[in-house]
Amino acid sequence: MQTRTFIITLLLLISTFTSKAQEFDRGITNPVFMPKGQWMAGGTLSYQTNDQNNFKFLFIENWEGSNYSFRVTPYFMYTFRENTGIGGKFSYKRTFNKIKSFNIKIDDNTSLTLKDYESVSHMFYSTAFLRNYLAIGESKRFGLYVDTELSYGFGQSKIVSGTGADLNGTYETINELQIGVVPGLCAFINNNVALEVSVDVVGISFRNIDQEFNRIDTGSLTTSGANFKIDLFSIKFGVSIYI
Repeated sequence: MQTRTFIITLLLLISTFTSKAQEFDRGITNPVFMPKGQWMAGGTLSYQTNDQNNFKFLFIENWEGSNYSFRVTPYFMYTFRENTGIGGKFSYKRTFNKIKSFNIKIDDNTSLTLKDYESVSHMFYSTAFLRNYLAIGESKRFGLYVDTELSYGFGQSKIVSGTGADLNGTYETINELQIGVVPGLCAFINNNVALEVSVDVVGISFRNIDQEFNRIDTGSLTTSGANFKIDLFSIKFGVSIYI
């Protein structure tokens, strides 16, 4: 009997709180920032280069070398309903690193030296994404958006170390799957052209690498990971055209 009374009382309380919650209106609305039926196309481009000449920092000594990173990403999208669109991205990424000399010295008995090292890699990515827009107040010029992405990447890399008879080469084939959440800011210059800036926040990745060492020995590596952080090195700037 007591159990039945408790259940009835609990149901009455839940019903009362639910009806009160339905009566309460926070007044939160999402104005139409991106109308239904809108097509968008655009792209992002990033390039970074560094040169080291006898560079020293903390435990690092005699660092000589150079590196660069280049990435280009065209994309398109269609808004199938107000403030929501679906689209695709295609990316090409190339990185190069060359170390003539690199020395880490902790004390007189502990040190690490690397020299005559060179690596180059290129990756191709195909990405499907769902985008949700959020207007900033009543503004039609500035808005926020969030991309939920599913990406597959394929690429190759080559690592060469040593010189002459001590020359060694490693060749890699890379397959990668990524799931990520990318928030961004959209600012319209006019009715059809907008500037965009975005940064990676949440990501889950799975990566497999198959290796061939000097075209004789083989090996493989499989990694996976997840992160929830703002990666400042992943900031991307782009220009989009809406029609």
